[in-house]
Amino acid sequence: MIFVHREEDLPVLAAAELVWPVIYLQSAELHTGGQFRAVERVRELRAALGDRPASILVGFGVRGPAEVR
Repeated sequence: MIFVHREEDLPVLAAAELVWPVIYLQSAELHTGGQFRAVERVRELRAALGDRPASILVGFGVRGPAEVR
């Protein structure tokens, strides 16, 4: 599982040769409970991935990379 929480992570993800990654996308600004922008974040992620398939999880309370680990 990959945790994406910064826009700067998208080029790194785009360049990675991952096969069907599972991505948890933080949809709120700075921390969960902030400004919710899930649709915009998913669009940014899909643009970075191009036509590669991915499982994208959004907004279920994970607050950072440490919790994902």
